[in-house]
Amino acid sequence: MRIAILGSHGIPARYGGFETFAEQLAVRLVERGHKVTVFCEKAERARKRYKGVELRHIPAYRLGPLSTIFYDAACLWQARFSFDVVYMLGYGSSALCWLPRLWGAQTSRKMPPPRPDFGSPVCWVRNGRAVLADLVPTG
Repeated sequence: MRIAILGSHGIPARYGGFETFAEQLAVRLVERGHKVTVFCEKAERARKRYKGVELRHIPAYRLGPLSTIFYDAACLWQARFSFDVVYMLGYGSSALCWLPRLWGAQTSRKMPPPRPDFGSPVCWVRNGRAVLADLVPTG
């Protein structure tokens, strides 16, 4: 099976929890015979493979709060043709998870639970994206 993992800074893990999860999942799926590609933020001296996992580097432009959405949208656009499963980490671009589905890929996502501080508008947006993320993916 051809699997894409998106929504992290990339592997090997050097940043945080999603990167550690992406690395562990990708390497274990490759060990089970799957073809796995992890989408990574473009780096100067970027590797093409890591422990059997293909690394696809996408530019991440610094646009403040919109950076994540544009980066994830670029990754989803690149992943639209080549994969049986697109696994999205996080909920920043959950509204865009339908893109790979147009080309027949199953989509799934992993995200942290919504935060309990419902009083601020930022949390309303964050928790709203979490709800949307539950509605859009297929798996």
